[in-house]
Amino acid sequence: MTFDHALEPSSAVPQHRAHAGLVRGGRLFIILVLEDSQPSKRFVQSGLREAPSESQVRGLMYQAALGAKHCLDRGVFHRDIKLDNYVINTATKEVKLIDFGCGEVVQSGGCKGTFMGYACPPEYFMDSGYEAEPTTVWSLGIMMYRTVCGRQALPDEDGRLSFDSTVSTEFQDLITRRLAPDPAERATMEEILHHAWFQP
Repeated sequence: MTFDHALEPSSAVPQHRAHAGLVRGGRLFIILVLEDSQPSKRFVQSGLREAPSESQVRGLMYQAALGAKHCLDRGVFHRDIKLDNYVINTATKEVKLIDFGCGEVVQSGGCKGTFMGYACPPEYFMDSGYEAEPTTVWSLGIMMYRTVCGRQALPDEDGRLSFDSTVSTEFQDLITRRLAPDPAERATMEEILHHAWFQP
């Protein structure tokens, strides 16, 4: 069952981003589609064991990254990328990003002020500033490390992450590039999607 709710006009969403299916004119409405998408579960409840193998999650994580990039490409900064905010259709293995409660329109100069979301990037602690794409890359890295390694991504005294011997060098490289402390050195979303770890 699908429910459509029209909310009050939002000045935060620019007029030029109006979808063809929305009313154009002096007022812009945001339409929320709330689906009871069966048979779906939150990613964390999908039946994957605590630290699933890389082959078990590769396709799912690719979809997760693709969904996050789709949002950025359309000017939407989710800001709360985490396992709890992905659902998986248990029949088709299709992954969808949900819960845009911390979302923001992508700003060319980045965001300043209080961070809203789960995985706060290190640059925020320098000057309370962060940008959409590097933050999304950081959040996806935190989520992927947690999914494959079964623990939080906590670097050692030298700033390096530890990986089990069973984790592939391709995965280690992908995570290291995603979790580079300097956002200028972090991989882009495009580089992530073309990384060797995601290739068949």
